[in-house]
Amino acid sequence: MEAGEDPWFQFRRCKRGMVTGFVMWFPVTILSSFASLFLLGTDLLAGACGGATVVYATWHMFRLSQLRCPRCGERFFDRGGAPFLQRCTHCGVRKYGDI
Repeated sequence: MEAGEDPWFQFRRCKRGMVTGFVMWFPVTILSSFASLFLLGTDLLAGACGGATVVYATWHMFRLSQLRCPRCGERFFDRGGAPFLQRCTHCGVRKYGDI
């Protein structure tokens, strides 16, 4: 199934980006800290890399909160709770359900 055929493709993409960003924050910060201390003698690179992963995750979380329901066209997570809600807050279509 191609991206144009799957109405939930964008939701999956944003959710994966958000989870990846938050999961990778700690390893990226630690590894960049060691590399920065070894190569440059300072910890500035660790803060920049850790901050970049948090910004990446936050951007995907924002995009996830703005996604539209494939059935009614309204924001799927209008009343908060993204990505934990299982139904559209307007028309009641189930997440990943048939349209």
